[in-house]
Amino acid sequence: MPRRAVSMVTSLFAKPGIVFQPLVTSKCLECPFFNACLGNLRPLVSYRVVGVRKHVVHCPALAEDLITVEVEELPAKLVLSSRDVMPGAVVYYRRPGCDKGVEECTPVFIEEGERIRILREIEKVGSGFSLVEVEFIDPPSPRIWLLARRKLLGRVAQQEPG
Repeated sequence: MPRRAVSMVTSLFAKPGIVFQPLVTSKCLECPFFNACLGNLRPLVSYRVVGVRKHVVHCPALAEDLITVEVEELPAKLVLSSRDVMPGAVVYYRRPGCDKGVEECTPVFIEEGERIRILREIEKVGSGFSLVEVEFIDPPSPRIWLLARRKLLGRVAQQEPG
């Protein structure tokens, strides 16, 4: 059963069935509404709107109104050691020691030790690793957005010529 949460989105996304990935601005992390808005979602994981509520809040970061919605977390892809892959199993996530070139090896949306349910193996990647589809058992840690922001900012700095 996919994890459900309450979040806030712009009117463009406040329709049942719409799928989105939460993104933050630098102002978001300081916002008093952050925990109710994006704080209980995971960065770069897709969510589907399953219900719309009547509560509206004005967002100081975007300077527009946000509508409260119920969302369902969609499965995510990541790399695990092939020996840990058993569809249906609930395991504690351990970062695999695979090549840095494989994006799913160092996802920003999960921390070491979080519980995940393995849904299916998608493909083998490299020697001893598998790309799998998982669902999260627990809500994300509040610090996951800070870690994601730091990692994403580091990635942008590396890509800029200079």
